[in-house]
Amino acid sequence: MARFTWGRFSQLAEVLGLNETGVVVDRRRNAEFGTLDLGADAGQGTLEYLHTPDMRVVVSHCTFGTGRRYEIADDGFIRFHFGSELSVQTWLRDDPFGDIADSPAGVLIARPDQVMQECIAAQKRQSFISIAVRPEWLPAQFGVQLPDQLRWEEAAHTPGAHHHPVRYGPELRQTASELIARRLPWELRSAFVAIKAQEMLILALGDLVSAPQQRPGRMSERDRAAIRSAREILTRSIAAAPDIPRLSRRVGINRTKLFYGFKQMYGMSVTAFMHGQRMDEAHRLLVDTDMSISSIATAVGYRHACNFSTRFKAHFDCSPGDCRARGRGQSGQS
Repeated sequence: MARFTWGRFSQLAEVLGLNETGVVVDRRRNAEFGTLDLGADAGQGTLEYLHTPDMRVVVSHCTFGTGRRYEIADDGFIRFHFGSELSVQTWLRDDPFGDIADSPAGVLIARPDQVMQECIAAQKRQSFISIAVRPEWLPAQFGVQLPDQLRWEEAAHTPGAHHHPVRYGPELRQTASELIARRLPWELRSAFVAIKAQEMLILALGDLVSAPQQRPGRMSERDRAAIRSAREILTRSIAAAPDIPRLSRRVGINRTKLFYGFKQMYGMSVTAFMHGQRMDEAHRLLVDTDMSISSIATAVGYRHACNFSTRFKAHFDCSPGDCRARGRGQSGQS
């Protein structure tokens, strides 16, 4: 089984079984930035990777046609992950790290010699950002002393690996959305990825430093499975999502467990999740299709286009029309 150790883009492509002929790489000073549009044989979408001496950034907005399985050794890096569409399962020996797939944001810290296995699900959109950094670089770069549970010298002497959830608040979610969705001319994209990745690290560190994470209350695996099913239903029902009482009946747990369990697992309420899904789909339809704004409003569950436009502008800080014009203008420049 191929192993990834946060090397160059060529290593990432090899581990994922991707054809490197479509890779475009930009090398400047000590940095390398690569992007790959998946061909029809591999899936669809885009995979980007920034490699610097102290930071590695994966920006994934793609769907793989078949599943991918590989080994990964973080090799002295601390790994942050962000995104609500993540279907990558991680195993430490034979034990699954359920917290990673269930948390829209978090940080994983493992021994340098710890080898993990990961599996990417087939035919599921992977829209997420992974940022791996040298632990000593964080306080040197940002001037912040890490909490005890994130200090490398503490975790390095602990067997295995540990995952710590990070609150996926509006600012962090918005920054992740900008990094994934915003298209820029090629010569500016690597700098944009580097800047936005550091902004996300600052927001995550602010949350970890100001309110060190407590381990969440234990839920049974049955409860977790039910809440995962609820999330799948919501993802498939953007235009007509069931309310919490109907949703709880469909997945077989009570409303209170669903309400609080969903927030614990995904860092946001059911309502906030649905709003984010609707806005992300609306953004995609605006940029990728010629549908009218009123038709897009209906497609994502709004009866009145004016209400949709108001919510869209509050979420993205631009109107649907401006978003469409900006997205197409950037595509024309790329």
